[in-house]
Formats: sequence, structure tokens, C-alpha cells
Amino acid sequence: MFRQTITTLILVTFIVGLSISQPCNELAQIIETGTQNTGGLGQNFTGDIGTDGLLYFRGSSDGIRLAVWSTDGTEDGTRMIVEDESEWGNNWREVLFSETASFIYDDDTWYKLPHGEQELIALPEFGTRRYYEVQEAADGWYYFTGQQGGGYFSLRYNPVTEEVVNLDIVHKFTSDLQTITGSEGAMYHNPTFPESAVYLKEENEVMALHEYVTSLGITAIKSQGGYIHQEFMYAAFKDSENFSDYALINMKTNELKTSPFLGNPRESIDYGDYFILISSKSVAKINKADLSAEILFDDINPWSTSAMLADNTLLLGARTGGNNPIATIDLETGEAIILPDTEVGELFRRGKFLVHQDQFYYISQFEGNQLLNLYDFDANTSIIVDTLSVQANNAPITHALESVNGKLVASMRYGVNQHELFVCDASSSLDPLSISSIDLSLSTH
Repeated sequence: MFRQTITTLILVTFIVGLSISQPCNELAQIIETGTQNTGGLGQNFTGDIGTDGLLYFRGSSDGIRLAVWSTDGTEDGTRMIVEDESEWGNNWREVLFSETASFIYDDDTWYKLPHGEQELIALPEFGTRRYYEVQEAADGWYYFTGQQGGGYFSLRYNPVTEEVVNLDIVHKFTSDLQTITGSEGAMYHNPTFPESAVYLKEENEVMALHEYVTSLGITAIKSQGGYIHQEFMYAAFKDSENFSDYALINMKTNELKTSPFLGNPRESIDYGDYFILISSKSVAKINKADLSAEILFDDINPWSTSAMLADNTLLLGARTGGNNPIATIDLETGEAIILPDTEVGELFRRGKFLVHQDQFYYISQFEGNQLLNLYDFDANTSIIVDTLSVQANNAPITHALESVNGKLVASMRYGVNQHELFVCDASSSLDPLSISSIDLSLSTH
């Protein structure tokens, strides 16, 4: 059942860094032998870690008939839980994952599959609309977002009480909507047409972002986007004279303070009395008490992902010669360092970062081939763990990279279509790494 994979790109090994001998081993073969479709995990891995510590994910034996799988990071603990009843497939039009359950849209009806169970539970209160994403908010509620004809619609769901709140149409533009949730509500933002809308939980009301800002005492005439972290909001808008303006808002107390321009935020990190806002332009440290903002780093790649290691955040720096080096930022001191030997590849938007057992792993791309890397902070160099996929004439795929019950789990594609889940043992012969051991003399920033 297991297949061992080896790094086939010897040239890549010498260019990108050192190679280690431990292979990644297949957890289960999802795809049926001989299928001509993109089977197994599909083109893009979809899944989430549950509160029970297992990884729940979507799989398909033939690329058409979908199923929900789970794994604890071992072969014996990897199994299919439930599958589309139609052997021809196509009944399951969506499979969404959260920390507590999987949600399945089967023939115009929504079902919930609680983690650890095998029976689907119908959710008639969801109606027949098709939702394409679910986001868990800081207050424990789930926000589902979907698209249909006249725009985007949304629904709130409490997984404990089973309460459903239908928000109906929340945004009228019909492409690329982002849902950003917090403890006091949500923001619906379209980066192409930045007419952002805000849902206020206390008022149970959806309004334009600029109307919300105006209600707090600053006249705003047009929304330009923003972000929500817990009860805090960053808002970008046009003021009464049609100039761009920015504010940080405590949505619980309605306190508002003007802010520097922070770019188009993509993600946030909670950091004690502060939160870290990572945007297309910068990394900012924001004080929760007084809403003051400090720019820590402004040489960021606009599509960066991030990971936390101790008091440091790791992210992509701006491109250098077509590549994107990884930077580490000390959130206490604000010191930023470009890590040597960490170029992840040109315009690479499918990369992932993961801190697993106090070690930093990341996916890079070289000439279309995706590689799993481990960074050695003692030697200031990257180590190639394995080759995850070879592009050949196929489009790049989105791989899994997860920490599951102390196991490093990643996905690999071999052959033309087969995309399967593997467990990797990359660190058994390596000493524990410490970010404090970085040679600061090698800093380029």
C-alpha cells in the first residue's frame, strides 16, 4: 500500500539547498487504478483540522464522485467516512470543512457531518442556496457565503445551538468577494470593486462600510476595503472631500482612531495586547488599548502567507530577481531579517508555511515543480524534504501541509493526475532548531 517517493530533481537539490534522505510515505490510495481524471485530492487540497485533532479532507476515487476522509497521520488512522451515494457522482456540489463538522451540499439540500460521526444531518434552515465557503468567527459562529444572480448572500450558523440567521444579499458585485469575520460582525469586501459592506451582529444589520464609519463621527462617502480581527476593524474609505482616509475601530466600544495606510490586509495574528495585521503593503503591530499602529516591515510580497515561530512571524519578502525570499520579523523588537537561501519561486501564490514541532517548513516552486523545504536556522540554509509535484504540462496544484497529531502531513502528485496524502519524517535525524540562532550578520534588510 505504501509507496516511497524520492526527489527526482537532482539539479534542484543542488540549486535550492541540501537534501535529506527520509522520504514521505503514502497514507492511503484514494484514487482508483486507471482513472483518467484528477483524482485523489483533486487539483487543490481542501480540508481542515478538527477540534478532535484529526484532519478532515475531500477525496475522490475517480475525480467525480466526492467523499469525506479523515486521518490522524497514520496509515491505520486514515479512512473514508462517507461518499456521494450516486456512483456516477456530481450529487455533492460543495463540501466545506470547519473545526467541528463537514458541510455537504447534496442535490439542493445542506447536510452536516459532525466530526467523529458517520451519519449526515439535514439542515433545512439553510434553504436551497449554494454556499461556497464557511468562515469561523471569533464568537464561535460560522459565516457561510454564496453567490447567485444579483450578488452575494450570507448566512450565520451557531454550531452549538443550531440557530440560523439569514443575512440575505450582502454585496451586489458578482466576483471575488472576501468574507472577513470577527466577534462583533463581518466584512464583505471585493478588492476589484471595493464597495465593502459590514454586518453588525448587535444590530443584526448589513450596511455599507462608509455608512458605518459615518455613524461613528467621521463623514465618509465611499468604501475602500478593510479587515476585521476579533472586535477590531481597519477601514479604508473616501472622506467628505474625496480623499483617501483610514481608521482603526473598536467595534465593541465604537471607539475610532485615524490610522496610517496599511494596504489591503490579508490576514491577522493575535499577539497578547496587540494584533498583527499583514497586508499587501506592510506588517503592522496594533495596540488593542489605544488603537495605535506601528509599521514593522514594508518590503512584503503582496501575496504573502505567514507562520508564527516563538515571537517571530515568517512571511514572504518582496521579489528579488523574480523570486520571493522569506523574512522573519521579531514582534517584540520589530527587527526584520531576510533569511538566506529561501527563495520560494516566481509569482508563487500556492506556497504554504507551517511550524511543526518548533521547526519551519514551507512549500517552494522551482521551474514549475513544487518542493517541501525545512529551514535550518543553525546553518542558515534550506533543506529539501521532497518533491511534491512536477509540473510537466499540468497546471500547478495546491498541496496539503498540516501538522496532525504530531505528524507532518503533506500531499504529493505523481503521474499525470494522481494527488494523494503522505506523512513525512523530515526531522528525526536533525537537532531541534531555534530561531534565536540566526546569524544576524547575514541579514540583508
